[in-house]
Amino acid sequence: MENSSKDQSKNRYRIGDSVEVHSEEEGFVGSYCWVAKVVDVTKNHVIVIYKTLLNDDESGWLRERVHFSEVRPRPPQLWSSGFHQWDEVDAYDNEGWWVGRICSITESKYYACFNGINGKDSSSDDDYQKRRLAMVDESKYYVYFPSSSGDVIPNSFSQLRLHQDWKNHKWIPSTSCL
Repeated sequence: MENSSKDQSKNRYRIGDSVEVHSEEEGFVGSYCWVAKVVDVTKNHVIVIYKTLLNDDESGWLRERVHFSEVRPRPPQLWSSGFHQWDEVDAYDNEGWWVGRICSITESKYYACFNGINGKDSSSDDDYQKRRLAMVDESKYYVYFPSSSGDVIPNSFSQLRLHQDWKNHKWIPSTSCL
């Protein structure tokens, strides 16, 4: 029975898997770098190629050997129509995802009318019905990062995702998001 559990942990990741890598480097402590592809798997490590970080001479994507304990699969995308004060979120900044809590929100939403059909300008009355009305959200979500910098940084909706923890090989949504 013990051998099957060892085999299972050894094959936790496969070549081609998209993963996030936990960083302990100065300036990145507490973040998960998004996204890396697994290119090789050894007994206790994976070798990844980052899709957002360059190597030292900037000639290509950074390739790194990482211990299994510093790697997790990409979390499933949880759809949210909005965030609320005190929600625990991950904010994308400086090439990684950082865990924080929304401490305030400055709402700025408005509707805009987009002209045109399939990207072409349409100014005739017949085309008026084909114009598209869409809500534009320029709200700012001020996120406090207690375990990394202690800073409060404004983020747009597109820079945030609901926080999830990777525990016992399962994704657990933050209780503040339920």
